[in-house]
Amino acid sequence: MSARKKRSRRSRTISSVYNREDADLELCSNDSKIFKVDSFYLKAHSEIFRDMFTNQSFTNSSIPIDLHSRDLTALLDIMVSGEPPKKALSLKQVKTLYAFCDQYECPFVRQLMLAQFKKVADTDPWETFVLAGEHRDIDLAKQAIEFMPKCKDKHLISAGKLPLAMAKQADLSFLLSLLEQTQIQQTQVYTLENGYSESQVNERWAKVAKHFQPRE
Repeated sequence: MSARKKRSRRSRTISSVYNREDADLELCSNDSKIFKVDSFYLKAHSEIFRDMFTNQSFTNSSIPIDLHSRDLTALLDIMVSGEPPKKALSLKQVKTLYAFCDQYECPFVRQLMLAQFKKVADTDPWETFVLAGEHRDIDLAKQAIEFMPKCKDKHLISAGKLPLAMAKQADLSFLLSLLEQTQIQQTQVYTLENGYSESQVNERWAKVAKHFQPRE
């Protein structure tokens, strides 16, 4: 048992950035990279972490964090600097960190991730809309809707003819409000194929976003 533990620890690598020997907390990402960081930063951003690291001692053990080292590095960069990420994040990264901050109640970082979504929502508006429904985030849903003209399935949304598999992805109240507003704003009519300009199409979807309001 002891030998296996030693081999396991030797197989781990240490973060090139978060490696201070005098740090009071050691985190381990899900790809077995070690991060040595002051617990103060995590406590400052999350009541859950504050309770966790205040009431227990983790001096001699690594705390597993279910994030890839790439994502954990991005999270710690934000927590330590208190600023938005300097490097652009992919949609996948933003989704991962948004969900993590929602789970561990890190409001500041979560709000920054919402801002990041606004930068990447155009890459996959529907997926962003689905995520917004999962977290009951109306602002994020509105942002995704504004980019819906870039969605390859926008004609299905406008016509209210989403495939069942696609419709089941979305929160029902969010989906119903979206479909209702697409009918009111006639997005099925205002299309490039029908001779309308890109700005006219975008204006219609902006109105859908403005009036989007899921029912409780």
